[in-house]
Amino acid sequence: MAAYSDAGSNPADSIEAWQIKFCQAFYFNLGESNMEMRGEKSLNITTIGYLQSIDDVRIDRNDNSYIFLKLLSIPNSIYDEHEIEENEKIQVYTTAFKEEQIDNEFMETFARRKEIYNYLKNKIISSQLQKKYFQDGAKIRGQNAVILGEYDVETDDKYFDRIPVFSTENTNVNINNHKIFEANLIAGKSLGSLAELWSDSEKDIPLYIIWENKDDSYIYKIKENEDTQLQNNNLNTISVFPEDIERSHISEEWISKQYRRNDLLFMPSNNGIEDIKFINVFSNKYVNELNDLMVNEDYESISEINEDEITLTKKHTDDNIQQNSKELKFINRFKSITRKSKLFYSEKDLINFHTSMKSDGLVILAGLSGTGKSQLVTCYANALNPKEKSNSNLNFISVRPFWDDDSDLLGYLDTVNSIYRPGESGLLDTINEALKNPDKIFIVVFDEMNLAKVEHYFSQFLSILERNEGERKLTLYDKSIEPRIFNSNKYPSSMEIPNNIKFVGTINTDESTNDFSDKVLDRSNIITLDLIPFYKIKNIDTDESTDSDDSPITTTILNSMKENSELSLEDIDLHFLWSLHELLYKINKNLGIGWRVINQMNNYIANIPKNTELNKKNAIDLQISQRIMTKIKGSESQLKDLLDLDLNNEKSIYHLLEAYKSISSFEKTKKIINQKKKELEDYGFTI
Repeated sequence: MAAYSDAGSNPADSIEAWQIKFCQAFYFNLGESNMEMRGEKSLNITTIGYLQSIDDVRIDRNDNSYIFLKLLSIPNSIYDEHEIEENEKIQVYTTAFKEEQIDNEFMETFARRKEIYNYLKNKIISSQLQKKYFQDGAKIRGQNAVILGEYDVETDDKYFDRIPVFSTENTNVNINNHKIFEANLIAGKSLGSLAELWSDSEKDIPLYIIWENKDDSYIYKIKENEDTQLQNNNLNTISVFPEDIERSHISEEWISKQYRRNDLLFMPSNNGIEDIKFINVFSNKYVNELNDLMVNEDYESISEINEDEITLTKKHTDDNIQQNSKELKFINRFKSITRKSKLFYSEKDLINFHTSMKSDGLVILAGLSGTGKSQLVTCYANALNPKEKSNSNLNFISVRPFWDDDSDLLGYLDTVNSIYRPGESGLLDTINEALKNPDKIFIVVFDEMNLAKVEHYFSQFLSILERNEGERKLTLYDKSIEPRIFNSNKYPSSMEIPNNIKFVGTINTDESTNDFSDKVLDRSNIITLDLIPFYKIKNIDTDESTDSDDSPITTTILNSMKENSELSLEDIDLHFLWSLHELLYKINKNLGIGWRVINQMNNYIANIPKNTELNKKNAIDLQISQRIMTKIKGSESQLKDLLDLDLNNEKSIYHLLEAYKSISSFEKTKKIINQKKKELEDYGFTI
């Protein structure tokens, strides 16, 4: 009788309670319970992640090996319903890899862990997350793991959107084209059944849905709205208003570039859809036709409205893809040439340089002496015109310390002999060549640009380069005396600087050089090049093949690459920049962000190449570091609060960056702040 005393006075109740406890204990002792705890949400989600380090490879006390995955695609319900921390990793036993032999149980423990790590590192791993119940509580584990492809944590995207893919393979029998699919979508009818696990939560509404057919594939963008509902588990049915759906045609090539597991696609959140132009085709007339024909099941008679607009959109997308393809080939060519020249810069730096060159204005390369800044420009010129072996499109000008006005660069008027004597730099001859060959790109390089005061010898150019094409006139002498100058046909009183000339400077930062004034900094992209670690160089293929097409990049082609990204500074970006301006302006009335910088930043962002590792978030960070942080100079008393690393100090840039972390991680900007902070501590001022 004593055995029943804790359960209550009714023996039947006592026996039932004891049986429940016994069953629970029995299942827990087996390791996993098939009994879902009361009040717990179930979890069935397919996602992706990667193995971050060898520390995430473990062997348990039963000699079973497992890993912890850092998730790259995180549905809303993971945080909201399952109390997962933001940086929490998911446990996956190596036996979950059904198609891979990953573990060798006969090896020594550390060697075993190392072999597992080497096998799985730099890989995108997909697994199905499921909640398991143990005696000490519920845990999330990854099941049915597969490797989807290669992944570079340093360069690839850190977040991916999950996109369900519907086709005739997984939809209802009557859905055999995109029109019928759309009719079912807006009517809230069943779409079909995914083979992969989507989610059990109504919170995990997809941002995008794909209808895939061989020659007729579309991506649908679903606007987040409180009225949008997921009505059945695993995405069987979605309730969404037509006005909240936009559509775009996509190619099979685009689909093939994404990570994929059966009928789930994983697309980079930051720049996966930069090539795609969405439009809303669901007008009232079209929706009414869809609704009527859903009743009659007469899908073939649905007339697509806005067909011209859709055709134009598809053509616009195809044109963009073609232009983007040329640009990607050029970037790969540029990268290959740098590798063959034994220059080892990160790909992001190379794309940053190319984007800055597209944006016009002055591009300045900074970095350690002897790291190949000048050679990098030569590689870029070679990439523009691979067949041009003499580098006739490149003019290197060695700046002299004694230059103090533009006559040292341009030359001067010899009034005694009535002749204009051009400078030894050959700059005017390069301008003449560029005027004669408008579809050939020329590059002028000012080597060790800051050996002399840039504001003195380059003063005219600083004002001219920001003007529109046709207004960029360089004045050599008074127009009234032009008829008397013997060589005025070659060197007229004023010369136009065409837009097929790009200006680049290289600088060193040592005691032999001069600082730049704000006049120069405001008009320049100053790129500090980061070297790839020496120990990684041996793994880089310097003989990688390039596309056989060695046709030159003409001015026309380069112009077609400009402002193709359809990106720009948005309201939140402008709010951030204004807040940063106010911080700087309070420190020094001559310090701040003017309209010129805003316009140039916007121009840079609009020129980001598509489908590369340089995205808008990276670009904002680069522009802050290249255009604004370069101007922050002063004493400790001025900059102590501004460069403070305390996130609670509202006068610090760090505090502001944290407040706007949604627009960028600001990695490069933070490094510069840390560097300037150290300079303050060491010298009492920033260098």
